Amino acid sequence: MGRNKSIVAIARKLLVAVWHVLSEQATDHFAEPDIVGRKLLKFAYEIGKGNRPVGQSAAQFVRQGLDALHLGSDLTSIPWGSKKLIRLPSSALAENQRSDVPNTK
Repeated sequence: MGRNKSIVAIARKLLVAVWHVLSEQATDHFAEPDIVGRKLLKFAYEIGKGNRPVGQSAAQFVRQGLDALHLGSDLTSIPWGSKKLIRLPSSALAENQRSDVPNTK
C-alpha cells in the first residue's frame, strides 16, 4: 500500500472512532483510567483554579471528568511527578454501583 493510501486508511479509522464516541457518547473501551486521569489533572492545573468551577480542587475536577466518562470508579489516586500521589475523592459511580447490589446478609 502506498504512503497516501496508508494515511487515508489511518485517518478513516480515527474518524470512525471519533464518530462513535461523539454519536453514542461512549468512551473508548481501550482507555486506561490512570492515563486519562493524569491528562485531566494536567488540564486542571493548566486552566488554573480561577477557570475551574468555584471551590473545586484539581482532584475533584479529575473525579468529575472520570465519572462523566464512566472511567476509573475504583481509582483512588493518580501519580503526579516522581514521588507525589494526588488522592481522588470517591466516585459517585462506585457509590451507585454499591447501592444497586442487593444486600445478601
